[in-house]
Order: sequence, then structure tokens, then C-alpha cells
Amino acid sequence: MKTQTKSLTGITITEGFEPGAIGEITALHGHYYAREWGLNERFEAQVAAGLADFAMLLMDQEKQAKNRQWLAKKDGRVVGAIAIQEDSPAGTARLRRFIVADEVRGTGLGNRLMDTAMRFCREAGYDTVFLWTYLGLDQARHLYEKHGFVLVEQKAHTDWGRPVTYVRFKCPLKGPTLTISRAGADDRAAAKEIVDEYCQSIGVLHRDSESEFEKYFEGGSGVWLARTAQGEVAGCILLRPLPQIENACEVKRLYVKPQYRGLCAADAMLGALHKAAAAAGYKWCYLDTKDDLKAAIRFYQRHGYVDCQRYNDNEQATIFMRRNLT
Repeated sequence: MKTQTKSLTGITITEGFEPGAIGEITALHGHYYAREWGLNERFEAQVAAGLADFAMLLMDQEKQAKNRQWLAKKDGRVVGAIAIQEDSPAGTARLRRFIVADEVRGTGLGNRLMDTAMRFCREAGYDTVFLWTYLGLDQARHLYEKHGFVLVEQKAHTDWGRPVTYVRFKCPLKGPTLTISRAGADDRAAAKEIVDEYCQSIGVLHRDSESEFEKYFEGGSGVWLARTAQGEVAGCILLRPLPQIENACEVKRLYVKPQYRGLCAADAMLGALHKAAAAAGYKWCYLDTKDDLKAAIRFYQRHGYVDCQRYNDNEQATIFMRRNLT
């Protein structure tokens, strides 16, 4: 039996609100998140309130330069929606209330709406765009990542009737594009060079010997590099087993060159490491750092790391953290 491919035929996308649209968008959110996530009426009420406020904002013509709402309609009904709303700091946009009705999923409508919203962000001169969503919305996450979004923060959320992991994705719109890849044998020299730069930048006393560094390319370990389109190495992160703790690995040497910071390279490299670690069967990621590296500590906390007991004898380390991968 052949699988039927759905079509965008009969679906139109328009800008702005239309009579009844606030209620229809709210209903799409309310039905879906109650059925699939068990979220309560407080969630639906918040969606409705946000839409009402946004509709009022769009009545100001000057605000329309940086704010926009799109509706997808079929047979006179709203079957999808997406919005871009100006946020802070200056140059920041927030992608909001993205929804596609069950009946039109698989048509490519979600991708069309994302293309429309991201094109507007670039034309409006935004530097970056972010969004909040939940872990578990895998199809939506795939779409976000396809459009350049990277997971940069996660936290527990219980305000809407059940615990969920609330996650923030961010997409830089300006600056060079960086790609993340796992280093192979041919990348060892480049990897060693940027790791040495990292060690020099923060004054690491105990550095890996040549033989110790080689072990990062063996099974259970790994090296990931961020590169520019021209092939320059912009960042690195390392993974190795932590044999003294069952089912655990250790994150090492996360570093991004100063000129490439703000492009989500650190987030993307850590995400690639987490994915590989989980696939390798690790249940915990550990790391150590220093209490004067405040930005690094906040970065790891945003990615779900929490304080734990000392697990090594590194005299430079004062902070010890871990994250559950399961």
C-alpha cells in the first residue's frame, strides 16, 4: 500500500490577524497541548492573552516594521500560524506561537511558515532570533535545527499542570556560519593546536601528553570541532570515559576563539557531544571548572548541569558538575 503524500494545495498564507483568528490560534494550541502534553487551562489562557496583546501591538504601524503575524488558512479556517515579535536586547527577535493543525501536518506547511518568518527576520535587520519550546517535540526541533537554531538553555517548568523541560533555541543571523563535526585522524594536528590555545588562555597547569591526547580518538572518547566555511577551526570540545564512575564520561576543553563567540558554537558542540555520549551508552556527563570562570558556569547550568561532589584530584578545579543524559 502506497503512503499518500499530503499537499499544500488549497492552503494560503497571509500576514496579520483576521476576525476570529485569535480564537482559532488559541484553540489549536489548547487542543494540541492538552491532548499531547496534559497542559491545563492556564496555558491556553496565556496563549490567548499573548495573542490579544500582540494584535493590539500590530495596530501600531510603526511596530509592524519589526513585528509580524502570519496565518495559514484552508477552506476558510486557520490551520497554522507563526509570529515574530521584537524582544530585548536590541536586535533580538522572538519566534512565537508556531502551530500547525493535525490535518495539515506532513504537507510542508511548517517549513513554509518557518521560511517566511526567518526571511522576515533577516529583512528586518535582526541579529538573532530565539524561541522557547519543550523537549519531546521532535518534529518541531528538527525543523528548528534545519533553520539554524541551536539549543542554548533548558529548565524545569511546572506552571501549566505537569512538569516539562522547557528549552530555548537560538539562531544567530549575522556573522560567519560555523559547522560542527567529529574530528578524525586527519584532524589531530588541528585539534591539538586549538586545545593548546585553550589551555594557554586559562592557564591550565596539567596538559595532556601526546599519548594522552591520542586517546581522545579511541573508542568511548571523541573530539568535536567548529569550523568556518573556509575550514578555519573556531572551537573544540573533548569527551573521555570516566572509569571511576559507572556509566559516566567527562567533558573537557570546551573552547571557542574570541572572534567567533556569540554564534552558538559552544552550544552546538556540547549538544553534539551529549548526543554521541548518550548513543555510546553513557548515562552521566561530568566536568570540572574554576569558580572564577563565571560565564562557563552559567553556560553549563543553562544546559542542565548541577553541582556535584569532587570526583578528581585536579588542584585547579573548584567547581564540579554533572548532567544526566537519560
